[in-house]
Amino acid sequence: MRAFADEAEYGNGMRIWEPADRVGEGGVAQGLARAGFEVICTGLPETDFLACKEPMGDIVITNPPYGLRLREKFLSKLYGWGIPWAMLMLLTSLEGLGRGKLWQKYGCELLVYDDRIDFTPIPDPIPTDRQLVEEAKQPARKMSVPWFNASWFCHGLLPEKLMFSHLVRR
Repeated sequence: MRAFADEAEYGNGMRIWEPADRVGEGGVAQGLARAGFEVICTGLPETDFLACKEPMGDIVITNPPYGLRLREKFLSKLYGWGIPWAMLMLLTSLEGLGRGKLWQKYGCELLVYDDRIDFTPIPDPIPTDRQLVEEAKQPARKMSVPWFNASWFCHGLLPEKLMFSHLVRR
């Protein structure tokens, strides 16, 4: 979340809705909350994002569920509301007939990292940049780094349509 927050353009007064994290234990919600943002977390079974008539925040930032064409359904809902959003998705999410039509119609901002995201839990307290540099000098620790590239697909948040960024390991 730190790398994304460094690139995205949104203000501290905005309420961020994480619709795929019912209890606020995911890395997206935790990272945003630790950065000082008001984060509204919802999810199934209490709140079905796709059934919501209005957004519950000023911005949606989420790692959406996969399967059953959910990415297309999330994208359609978000584009329909016209609010800024960011979804952490596989880079291959650029592919697909349904998503392709949405990208062509509405456009997309994309933040691609030079490395794969570490999905291990966020430490408490969150390390400083100096601690991150020192940790990088230590022998490698076991991380939950997948074989695929996850990138931030956005609308109304990045200063450029396509951005490449260095991913600092925590």
